[in-house]
Amino acid sequence: MADSEVMPPSAVPPPPPPSGPHDRVRDNATALAELAEDYHRLQMSADPLLATYYGLDVHRDRLPDLTEAGRGRVRDDTAALRHRVGRIDPSGLSPTEETSRVMLLRLMGDDLAALDGRWSARSVDDFAFAPSAELLYHLGRTQVLDDGHGHAHVRRLAAVGAFLDGALEEHRRAVADRMTPTARGVAEAVERVRRVAVTPAGTSPLLAPLSDRGPLVREQAANAYREVVVPALHRYADGLQRDVAPSARPDDRAGLCWTDDGAEVYGAMLSHFTTLDRPDPAGIHQQGLAIVAALQEEIAEAGQRLLGLSDPAAITERLLNDPSLDYADPSEIVPHAQAICDRAAEAAGAVIGRLPTTPCIVKPVPEDETGAGAAFYDPPTPARPHGIYWVNIVDPRLHRYEAEATAFHEAAPGHHTQLGLQAELDLPAFRRIGTFLSGYGEGWGLYTERLADELGWYSGDLDRLGMLATDMMRACRLVLDTGLHHHGWSRQQAIEWFTAHAPLSAELIVSEVDRYIVYPGQACSYMLGRLEIQRLRAEATRQLGGRFDLSGFHDTILGEGAVPLAALQPMVDRWVDSRAQPTVAQASAQAGGGGG
Repeated sequence: MADSEVMPPSAVPPPPPPSGPHDRVRDNATALAELAEDYHRLQMSADPLLATYYGLDVHRDRLPDLTEAGRGRVRDDTAALRHRVGRIDPSGLSPTEETSRVMLLRLMGDDLAALDGRWSARSVDDFAFAPSAELLYHLGRTQVLDDGHGHAHVRRLAAVGAFLDGALEEHRRAVADRMTPTARGVAEAVERVRRVAVTPAGTSPLLAPLSDRGPLVREQAANAYREVVVPALHRYADGLQRDVAPSARPDDRAGLCWTDDGAEVYGAMLSHFTTLDRPDPAGIHQQGLAIVAALQEEIAEAGQRLLGLSDPAAITERLLNDPSLDYADPSEIVPHAQAICDRAAEAAGAVIGRLPTTPCIVKPVPEDETGAGAAFYDPPTPARPHGIYWVNIVDPRLHRYEAEATAFHEAAPGHHTQLGLQAELDLPAFRRIGTFLSGYGEGWGLYTERLADELGWYSGDLDRLGMLATDMMRACRLVLDTGLHHHGWSRQQAIEWFTAHAPLSAELIVSEVDRYIVYPGQACSYMLGRLEIQRLRAEATRQLGGRFDLSGFHDTILGEGAVPLAALQPMVDRWVDSRAQPTVAQASAQAGGGGG
């Protein structure tokens, strides 16, 4: 319309009605839902390997951009999105919406801390945040369901050179800024990368996902492997050896506290994994010592009853060296674990109201990953409607007497119950897919080991002693993680202390300590998460008395999926309030004088 034109009064639309409080609340909820979806897209775009791991058909041909420019773009997008979430008025949001708002702020705050602290650049090892470890883990586990996926996998292989070259340049920058990795971690990364690089295409685990695809896709993948992947792996290993290893920290300076910004970075990692605000490493250390002392008494009592031994060293020696207490053959491990999982899944309905519809299947750890831990879990995906509980049988570290506690933790009622159910909940995508909060998830897993004891699920005293042994390992983690990264323990000091306090094999103790060194903070999440769930349960029991319902409590803890530990308190408070109020029928009965 030209500036000189005037609409006749009859053509002028009436003004919109003034927006009321309800409209503003719905506008807030709609905006939050849109921002939640934006964050999910940002997550999957920033880490395409994670998107593929969760079975999403996005970015299958891409790899993360680990360069300084790539990190800067993700940081800018994350900061802008977090600012927009922070402007949303929480008043009037539903409890689930408010939890999503709090989680978005928390998760993006953690993302910014990781980007600013350059966690990936300073991680050179065969575990956790390390770029090469992430790459090798995910490439060999990609689910390739059709030729479209196959061609995308080929393009991803062709991108490995740029990925590793970018990672190496960031490692060099980190070293120049005195963000040094450990010498042992660098050596392990170099060894693993070189071992993969000399593997022929025909037997490479990186091409295994294409085994069922057509000859053209397999040939293209083999060419990309030989022409791009293998040279890139050699360049990366050579660069680590030449430019990073000389500045790496020795075993007597294994912890983050030996780096210039170590206290700040360790605090951020500890907060990230536990989801606690401003956790106190010194306090956690003392808390761990107290729990270890209490567990020593439990183990001594159980050892006396079962073995006629109360001395911790004697109990450990018997558990580790008596062949009658262990598997006769590694082939027994998987069927035994599956039987435990099936039994637990059937029994879980008595104490958890809503369970996942997907089963959990036990599989042996692939041969190229036998350096991994004794057991771990992968959740269901859209392309794979079951969870997988992986157990290590080539390099077995799982003893028969630990099998039940470990299966309860990894499968039912532990990780599979929690993560399988989470995928089925009516929640924003970022809460169903791609978010594992260690304080909550590992806390729940460890909680279920003790829950199984309460319910009488352990087959006998030996299996219960195995539960106490795994419990002791998690308690020791509080001491070891903070000892290494806050108090400055050496690797050898950590190994010796662990050996003196936990009924575990020397091989497992060494591998666990090496894990804590390169994965700061995560080890504390198990026990701290369990303690919070137990505290909430005890508080609810005290408040409700006879109205307390264990199944209802568990449904409350599981009903919103993974959340920061602090978010559990208002959830449980609402449940307690609902249980404390008499139902209509109860109120009517009370008004009428009740029964005889």
